[in-house]
Amino acid sequence: MSTGSFPVSRKTSGSFFVSISGSISVSVKGYVYSAYGLHIHTPVECPELMPYVHTEGIAEPPQVIISEQSVPTKVADLVSASAFFSARPGEVVLQIRNVGLFWITGGSRIRFERLQGVSDDDVKIFLLGSCLGAILQQRGNLVMHASSIVTESGAAMFTGYPGAGKSSLLSAFLSLGYSMLGDDVSVVSLENNHAWVLPGYPQAKLNGDTLEKIGVNSEGLRWINSLKSKFALPATDQFHQQPVNLKMLCLLQPYDGGDIRIDEISTVQKFEIFAQNIYRQAFMRGMGLMPDMFEAITQVASGCRVFRVSRPQETFELLELAKKIESDLF
Repeated sequence: MSTGSFPVSRKTSGSFFVSISGSISVSVKGYVYSAYGLHIHTPVECPELMPYVHTEGIAEPPQVIISEQSVPTKVADLVSASAFFSARPGEVVLQIRNVGLFWITGGSRIRFERLQGVSDDDVKIFLLGSCLGAILQQRGNLVMHASSIVTESGAAMFTGYPGAGKSSLLSAFLSLGYSMLGDDVSVVSLENNHAWVLPGYPQAKLNGDTLEKIGVNSEGLRWINSLKSKFALPATDQFHQQPVNLKMLCLLQPYDGGDIRIDEISTVQKFEIFAQNIYRQAFMRGMGLMPDMFEAITQVASGCRVFRVSRPQETFELLELAKKIESDLF
């Protein structure tokens, strides 16, 4: 499966020429990275991403170009003053309060206009989250609100509502020596009737309590944004840089019981669990991609096992949960 190049080297900056719509060549300055199998060019430094290294002797234009420029008024007007986003076929416009405007088009372009004084970190939260998610949807991928790791049998994804513990469980598996594919967002690509989880980037976003549970000192870690909501935990040494066949999806579900329970899900419910945990599903609806999404879910769900992992609502040991999943499912 050919999804791009994922070499390990230092980041690259500078200028080069890219062709826009096959006709006009423009000089582009900034940084080049790889994420989700894509060659990305951005004016914002993103050390959390893997650097992109082109094939020797071949000048490869980026597949995704991010630029900081004024968003046209006619585009900005698509979003009402009270709305977070507007979407229509081929494009999404985001209006982030106290941050700025983002215009995502054609599976290849992200244009953003930040408000005065907004930091790169506050911009990156949306560039690497909602914006890149929309790009991947426009390119025909199934984008899940899930974290993912690599097991001996294939990729395992962990999904659930906000606060269910997707990133926390990922961090526990990292502490047990597993490699990661993605934190919070996992991207599935269908090729030759097989579902592949694409490598995102080597970083987990965790709060101080979770870091303490896995024995990691937060001193020296950077905050992911100016709100200081979570820490950025680098995981470059435990990042799997190639796509992995999807083997299972685990739905994390807190409940009032006192023990950890794991139950396999029936065929009909498998589809529902995938559908309920699509990343930014409203984008898909606005872009008219729901039929494509349901078709992809049908193929993906039929080829992997799905489990409900119920864990105590209040007190539970994070590593105990990871080891229970490991012993029962891996």
